[in-house]
Amino acid sequence: MIIKLPLHMETKSLLKSREKVIFSINLNGSITDWSLTAQELFGYKKEELIGTSISSTYENIFSELLNYKERIIKGEKIPSFTSKRMLQDGTLVEMIYTFALNDFQENNEQKILCIIEKILPVKIRNSEPSRHHSKLKIKPLNNASEAKNLAAEFKDYFEDIVSNLQDIIFITDKSGKIVFASRGAKEATGFSSADILGYPVKKLFEKDEKFGKSIFEYLLGKGCVNDVETQILNKNNKNIPVLLSAANMLNNRGKLSGFTFIAKDITERLQKEEEIKYLRNYLDYTIEGIDDAVITVDFEKTILFLNRGAENMFGITSNEIKGKKIWSLFPDEIAEELSPNLTVEKMLKRNSSYNTECRMKSRSGTLFPAIFSVSILKDSYGTPIIGFVFVIKDITEIKKLEQQLLHSEKLASLGAMISGITHELNNKLGPVLGYSQLLKQSNLGSEELEMIGKIELSALSAKKIIQSLLGFSKQTKPELSLININDTIEKVLSLLEYKFESGNLKLETNLEEGLPSTLADGNQIEQVFLNILNNSIQAIGNRLGTISVKSFMKGENIVIQFTDNGYGISEENLKKIFDPFFTTKEHNQGTGLGLSVCYGIIQSHNGKIHAESIEGKKTTFTVELPLRKTKIVKPYRDSEGIAREIAGRKKILIIDDDEMIKDLMVVVMKKNHIIESVNSGEKGLEKIKKNTYDLIITDLRMPVVDGFKLYEWVKENKPGQEKKIIFTTGDTYDGKTKEFLESTQNPFIPKPFNVEDFEDIVMSHLAKL
Repeated sequence: MIIKLPLHMETKSLLKSREKVIFSINLNGSITDWSLTAQELFGYKKEELIGTSISSTYENIFSELLNYKERIIKGEKIPSFTSKRMLQDGTLVEMIYTFALNDFQENNEQKILCIIEKILPVKIRNSEPSRHHSKLKIKPLNNASEAKNLAAEFKDYFEDIVSNLQDIIFITDKSGKIVFASRGAKEATGFSSADILGYPVKKLFEKDEKFGKSIFEYLLGKGCVNDVETQILNKNNKNIPVLLSAANMLNNRGKLSGFTFIAKDITERLQKEEEIKYLRNYLDYTIEGIDDAVITVDFEKTILFLNRGAENMFGITSNEIKGKKIWSLFPDEIAEELSPNLTVEKMLKRNSSYNTECRMKSRSGTLFPAIFSVSILKDSYGTPIIGFVFVIKDITEIKKLEQQLLHSEKLASLGAMISGITHELNNKLGPVLGYSQLLKQSNLGSEELEMIGKIELSALSAKKIIQSLLGFSKQTKPELSLININDTIEKVLSLLEYKFESGNLKLETNLEEGLPSTLADGNQIEQVFLNILNNSIQAIGNRLGTISVKSFMKGENIVIQFTDNGYGISEENLKKIFDPFFTTKEHNQGTGLGLSVCYGIIQSHNGKIHAESIEGKKTTFTVELPLRKTKIVKPYRDSEGIAREIAGRKKILIIDDDEMIKDLMVVVMKKNHIIESVNSGEKGLEKIKKNTYDLIITDLRMPVVDGFKLYEWVKENKPGQEKKIIFTTGDTYDGKTKEFLESTQNPFIPKPFNVEDFEDIVMSHLAKL
């Protein structure tokens, strides 16, 4: 910590100084410039301070700068401050100063400037007795006795005034022992008059190293300390924060006679500053933690502050954009449209924020959709201050989701139509293709056969077109996988979160915990839930409304209910809502296929969907899905769709480390085939090394030697025999398992399995071999 005394300087030259910027710091708090005026005012030489932190220099002006630094960096306007300093010749001057961020950058580095607005003389002490005494109106004294009485009278008068001051005032002799203490000093320290007199003032600062050992050295050097924050140690060893000024006292001969200490208790001020700092930090952290852009501008729409969310959204930094107009973030035509609506007069008349959706412009020039809200900043009396605050939300992803939802509905509508058309086309196309192929086998002339060949080619081409249409419409059977219905509900609700944040919709959920997973097509179930929820949102419209979502088990079914308090459905329409192309929406707002597609999806899952409604009050859609945990694998069929018969009994090896599963497979197969079985991969491998089998049925997941290793060994050591393997597994959804089964193209039987399906799969595979 650095503490210096003022250097010698003529008062007149200081008051005539034209230097306004007396010092500057960089954004890290290090001093970068130090003027001659600063050197004479504070007593520090330039070479002592350049590059050092202001926190190491003990002056009140630097404390103020530290307190306001972050606000200055954000571009906030800082008020002016005043500080009194006593110069070497005894002149007391008042400095009026402020801080500001420079408008230019030097070496790409911004600086905070200390700007002196005024330096005014407050009081001039003069050591010349004749001039000093000429200002006093004292009548002539006749003798020494009268002089002594007058001096005593003046002393008593002075002590009465000073003693009753609330400020902390100490006067010491030249050794530092207290010879006078004000009432404020005694109350602050807890010492009585008897205790305080003669007490070494040095002990009051002994907890503060910067003064405990050195303050007298400074004062002995005919200097003074002005407005320094430090601590006084009271009688109970408790530190009291104070703002201290101290100076030496000289007698008539210019010799040191003692010291004067004047301090002010700043406990309350520091507490308030700490509270303000906490609240400011809390606000800063909150604003910086928001993903949306928060930007403040002045009344001329010049950007003053933007948060990290704004920097990320627009691809800019604070330094690059501050000082520019907010309209630089908008396309020109949007800026021209919005600018007239965002005046102080119109915003005050509106008495609410201005909200709209428009396109914004990133640094790269890319346009993106956004919702923004503009509010005018007011004080507690409703008076506009500073300017406006913009809150901007990037809705690019929301727009994509809306397009995806719209696209999904269109595809579902097209799929329903194509499904019906292609069914009829295939019925008509089948005889054309079949008869053309039969006619090619007959004894016709070459010209006739050529014409029939063209008919066959045209039919095959039409078949490919139909298959492409079916692939486009995605009207395929559900792709089953284990899904958690509650997770699916949460995912769909997250997609619609922005609609529930609009203000008029309230969402209530009651999802039963521990709901078991079931086999279903996750994408199709999401489509059903999205469609129902969108219908509920549209039914409520712009009114205040509530949508509740509930899930629970009912016997062996998972039940999901969606309830809204919208307009409801009439009894007549309730019977038609699942019919294709039925809709109560206005023209161009719906196709009438959404609920019919939902109905088809739930039916394909062997489930149920139905609706109940009280017109004008509420509607409830109920979806019931059967709890299914086994994925059925259909048996292999040849091109005609009929399994070939198998001639004779086959020799089959069954490998499974689960004895009960192994024994079950043995019981099923031993009626028609010769069966050997083992309960581990190691034993199975030994069997395979010594024997040849028509078919091997093995579990994939076993300790030591599993089905993966066994397959690789057979493929390497008995090429061709690997095609005779059927796998069993209870984990068909594992990434490794799925990739392995897809790569080998061998059939597999999921556990637990249906016996009939098991026999069909074995028979079908034997028929292939």
